[in-house]
Amino acid sequence: RVGSTPLRPLHSDAPPVTPGEPRISKLLPVTASRRPTMPDDAAARGQPLEPSAFTDAPAELPDWSRTFCGYNERFVAPFSFAVAGHRLSLTQSFVASPAHQAEARSSADGLATGSTVWDAGAVLGAMLLRQPPPTVGLSACGGCEGACLDLGSGTGIVGLAAAASGAFARVVLTDLPSVVSLLEANAARNAARLPASVRVSVEAVRWEDAGATRRLLERHGPFRLVVGGDLLYRPPTVQPLLGVLDAVCGAETHVLLAASLQHSPETMRLFAEAARGRGFEGRILPAGEQHPSYASGEVRILHLSRRQHPR
Repeated sequence: RVGSTPLRPLHSDAPPVTPGEPRISKLLPVTASRRPTMPDDAAARGQPLEPSAFTDAPAELPDWSRTFCGYNERFVAPFSFAVAGHRLSLTQSFVASPAHQAEARSSADGLATGSTVWDAGAVLGAMLLRQPPPTVGLSACGGCEGACLDLGSGTGIVGLAAAASGAFARVVLTDLPSVVSLLEANAARNAARLPASVRVSVEAVRWEDAGATRRLLERHGPFRLVVGGDLLYRPPTVQPLLGVLDAVCGAETHVLLAASLQHSPETMRLFAEAARGRGFEGRILPAGEQHPSYASGEVRILHLSRRQHPR
């Protein structure tokens, strides 16, 4: 329940779950509409990343929203992602592997939600494929000389879109060890669709494991762009995510995170406040940065970078 609005699961035909286990779905208000609305775009550079920017008011969903899919389309059938002349095909599953649910419960994830495509991932992936490119992300990250890190990759939709853009020499997809098999399958499934000049790697990373994060940076860094789709959906993700960002982001690193207001505005408020304490500054990108094919008024794209201290 959000305020006085009752909640319903994303689909009505979800499979049964063991008593006491959380259902693997994020919750949305029943009043969600199919009519798309975009955030106020009065400021060309978007609004500052402040806790007050994330309200509990229900936002309207676009017609393409994954919320309206049935179970088969949501969890079984491959997701076809066609944007700006690029086409990716992504295998989905209710869980990524037999160990996925157990491992997720012991991590910041908690709900094993990473094995299907969510709206925020589609919005950010499409934005990375925009032509001309968005004002941050591709154009600000050093062209094909840079490396891109995708955190909490899930199906790989955001990282594989970054690879398909051809804007990076290296793209690293990361998630829990139990999700790596799904990521590797989707990387292989789309290899022929990606530019030959781009090297895609898959790494197992638990955000709570500082050693794994350090090895990731040593092996693949430095990163010019760090991306993440739908990572801010429950408060326990905030501090582990910021820990990883603090470890992998240098002075020149840009961060793009896409998050759905419907899932947890509280988490987004906590993140905005905590990010300042970690030395990051940021803004919410204006609606015009989103690709029109996958634009959503309830998805916010956050742009962060290290705070530049005056000399």
